[in-house]
Amino acid sequence: MKHFQNAIVQQLGLVSSQLEAASSLLKYAADDLKDILGTHEIEVADEVRLIIENLQAQSTAIAGTGAFFVRLAEDQMEPVAENVSNRRIFGGG
Repeated sequence: MKHFQNAIVQQLGLVSSQLEAASSLLKYAADDLKDILGTHEIEVADEVRLIIENLQAQSTAIAGTGAFFVRLAEDQMEPVAENVSNRRIFGGG
């Protein structure tokens, strides 16, 4: 069971890293579009502003999901860490 739990924690860590990368890419895309709007006249500027807002919202949502998986992974590891700590405190293995 412990090996299975470690595999889940590793997968959750990988997923959270992927979500963090996706969130960063969306944020960079929004920032780049903002720069374009700031330096160029674009006919569809209003539409691009909406896209920027959507990219920022999606970035925030994805970052939040990644943070959830980090907490979930930490919760999965907590009983293991607690058992090790208790063994040290009470003089066990």
